[in-house]
Formats: sequence, C-alpha cells, structure tokens
Amino acid sequence: MPSRAQLFTLDLLLALIPLTIVLGVSANAMGGVVTQVQEYAVGYSIQRAANDAADALAKTPGMPLDWNSTNPPTVPGIAYYDPAKNYTVPILIDETKMAILNVTHVNQLLNNRYPYYNLTIRGLEGVTLNITVCNGTKTNVTDLAVVERNLLYYVLNVLGETHQIAHGDKEASERCCTTCSANQFIYEMAFTIKADELSNFNYWLGYASDGGVNAEYAHRSAQVDCCDKCSNLGSPKQDLFSSSFGNSGKEWGTRNIGSDFTLVVGTNYVYIRATGSPNVNGADFYVLKAPLSIPQSSVTEYAALNEPQAVRLRLEVGR
Repeated sequence: MPSRAQLFTLDLLLALIPLTIVLGVSANAMGGVVTQVQEYAVGYSIQRAANDAADALAKTPGMPLDWNSTNPPTVPGIAYYDPAKNYTVPILIDETKMAILNVTHVNQLLNNRYPYYNLTIRGLEGVTLNITVCNGTKTNVTDLAVVERNLLYYVLNVLGETHQIAHGDKEASERCCTTCSANQFIYEMAFTIKADELSNFNYWLGYASDGGVNAEYAHRSAQVDCCDKCSNLGSPKQDLFSSSFGNSGKEWGTRNIGSDFTLVVGTNYVYIRATGSPNVNGADFYVLKAPLSIPQSSVTEYAALNEPQAVRLRLEVGR
C-alpha cells in the first residue's frame, strides 16, 4: 500500500530557511529606504520653504505694496518699490519695511509650519546693521535649513537737503525768506515721520562745510515765518559749527535731531541760519533717516558716500 505524501518534509523546511532570510533582509532594507526617503522629503520641504521665504523678502515689496504704512501684509517683502515708476528694485532693501519686520511676518512666509526660525540682516564691508527676528530655540531642532541672500542697502535715506548756503545770492531760490539782510539767510527743510518710524529710526542733520561758515539750527513741529527769524532763530536752537569748522575742502558732521529736539509724528521742520563770506564759503545740509542700530560714526561716514552698501540676509528654519 503506497505511503501518504507529507507536505512539510525536512527538505522543504530547509529550503524555506534562505527564503525567510531573504525576505527579512529585504523588509529591513525597504524600511531603511523608506526612512531615507522620508528624511529627504522633510529636508527638501524645509529647504524649499526657507528659499521661498528668503526670495519673497529679498525680491518683492510685499502685498499690499505699502504694507508698512497701511494694512498688515498678506505677503511680506522688503524690496524697494518706486511708486512713481511702478517698479520694484529686487535686492535693494526698503529700510522702513525692514525696520518693522517681526515674527508674525516671518510666520506668514513660512505658513506657520516651523517652530524655529532665525532671520538676520547684517551689514558687510564695515556697515553697522543688525536686524534679528527669531522664534523658538535651536537646541532641539533635528532638521535645519539655512539660506543666505546678498542685498544692497542705503544706510541713510535723505529726507531733505539744501546746498551751498551762505554763498550770497547763489542759492536765493532756496531761502524761506528773501528779505533778510545780507549774510543772514534762513533755510527750511520739511520732512514727515510716520507713527511706526519714530521708534525705529534716528533722524540726523548732516552737514558739509567749506569752512568760514557759522550756522545754527532749530526744529519746530509747525511752520514758522522765516522773516521773523533773520537775526535769531529763537529758542530752542543749537549751534552747529563756527568758522573754525574746517578750513580746506568739505568736512562732514552730523547732529541727532531727536537728541537736540522733540520730534513728532507728522510733518517736522528744520530751520538753518547760516552766515559766511558771500561767494567764497558755503555749507550743504541734509536731513537723514537711519535705523537705530547705525551709530553716529557710520552716519557721518556714509553721509559723505551716499552709496548703497552690501548686507547679507540669513534665514535659518528648523523643526
């Protein structure tokens, strides 16, 4: 009588051993591949988010275009926008927008997805600029993306200027009173300060003198009749320099208007009273706006240059 077949023989069991090993190794390898793919996807996602955020900041003015002075932005951006030409200058920073950047703005750019980010804007080439917007801590971050952008930045924004005053009749058209006697000339420069700018910027009076010029200046929150100030600006006022200031070539100096006087939100007026030898000596005057982090030494230096300087935007994003 033939014997019954046995399904699980010793030979079959032995044959299944290598197959089991192969399947186990394959499953383990597949698990490693999945982990690597997941890690790559997470890293790519963070890197792309950081790149997109940095590009939006550096290359666009944001929306709405005047978000720094009207409604909160739907998309923040700090590139300079010229409303007269309806033109955006990528990588040239709008200092007013940069000064008010905060964690809400950066969160918007990152879609509120990342617990840690650190945005810094630092000056290069000796420019003293230090802007930091940070959220969370870097200690527990396991995935980190870092992007950088090189930008241009005008250290100073010229709000008003008048040139070669005390040169007799040379700049008569710039005077705010035409009836003052010779060598007693009054000049007016008006500038506007917005509510969010008063606490984020310093306002400076920059001046360059040939020497041989005496000058004093005053600040007022309302316009005055210059013809009443021909012989004396009245109080409060500050002396700028006397004839001992500079004797050859242009020499630069600065005064912090907010330290000498009380600035106001709205229109501010600076009055200059200068005397000098007609058609021989003169001085140029500027009202300058600069972030609080810019020291007086840099304001004086870059007032003479008035050229854009290199800065670096760095954004770290992690989770």
